[in-house]
Amino acid sequence: METKTPADLANNVHDKVGKAATNVSHEVTEQVDTATQWTANAWDYLSSHLVDFLMAILIFAIGYYIARFLRDSLARMMKRSRVDQLVVDFVTQGLYFVILILVALAALNKIGVPTDSFVMALGGIGLGVGLALKDNISNMAAGILILIFRPFRIGNYVRVSDAEGTVTQITLMNTHLRTIGREETIVPNAMMISNAIVNYSAYPTRCMELLIDVSYSSDLNQVVSVLKDVAKGDGGVLNADDMLIGVREFADNSVRVYMRPEVDASEYWPTYHRLMQSIKETFDANGIDIPFPHRVLVLEKAQDAPPLAGALPEQGNAK
Repeated sequence: METKTPADLANNVHDKVGKAATNVSHEVTEQVDTATQWTANAWDYLSSHLVDFLMAILIFAIGYYIARFLRDSLARMMKRSRVDQLVVDFVTQGLYFVILILVALAALNKIGVPTDSFVMALGGIGLGVGLALKDNISNMAAGILILIFRPFRIGNYVRVSDAEGTVTQITLMNTHLRTIGREETIVPNAMMISNAIVNYSAYPTRCMELLIDVSYSSDLNQVVSVLKDVAKGDGGVLNADDMLIGVREFADNSVRVYMRPEVDASEYWPTYHRLMQSIKETFDANGIDIPFPHRVLVLEKAQDAPPLAGALPEQGNAK
C-alpha cells in the first residue's frame, strides 16, 4: 500500500479545486452567453417590431378608454330611464369586460401573438358553461327583462300560475312572494316571464264583483235598493252612486244578483268582508231570504208493499 505524504494530498486537493473552478467558470460563461444571446435576440425582435408594439399599446389604451366611456354613458342613460341599479351594474360591467377582452385580443394579434386558439378556447369554455348553466342563464335573462320592463314592482300583489302573494324581493334569478299565510314563495324568473302575470296592484283601485242569491219570492226592486244603501253606507266604496248592480242569472234555487263596488286596492279584502257581513245583516233586517239548496223526496208505494205506516215500528217500541 502506497503511503501519500501531506504534500501529495495537498497537490491532489489543489487539482480538484482547480477543475471545479474551471467547470463553474465554464457554466457561468455559458449562462452569460445564453442571456446575452437572448437579450440580443429580444432587442433585435423589439427593434424590428417596435412599431407593432407601440401600435398594440395604443390599441389597448384607446380600447380601454372607449370601454370606460361606453360603460359610464350606458349607466347614466339607464339611470335616467329609472332602470334598477342591479341591472345597471350587471349590464354595464358585462359590456366593459367584453370590450376589454376584444381589445386585448386585437393588441396581442398586432404584435404577432396567435389568438385563434385562444378565441376557440374561449368559445369552447363559453359553450360548456352555457350548456351547464342554461337554466340559470334563462332565469338571469328573465330577471333582467323584469327589472327593465317592470311588469310588477316590490309591494305589488301578483298571481303567476299557482303562486300568488306580495312581491318582497326581485333578484336576477328569482322573485320572492309573501303569501297571505306569511309564507315565502320563491319563483324562478323564467317562470315569471313565461306565464301570464295577474297584477292586482297595477292600478290604485280595484273593482270587486259580489254575487248575492235571493229567493224567487223576493222583491227585486227592494233587493237592489238595499244593496245600494249598503254600498253608500260603507266608506270604502268609491262608486256607490253609479255602481253597476242588477240581476245576473236565474239559478236553480235562487235569483242571482251582482254588484261591482270599486275600492282602493290596498283596502280590497277589508272592504269585501265588511260588505258581505253588512249585506247579510241588512237582508235579515228587511226580511229578504238568502236561499240554500234543498231537495223534495217523493216516496212511491209499490203494489205489493205494505202500508208505510205499518212498516215503521211504533215510537214506543223503537230502539
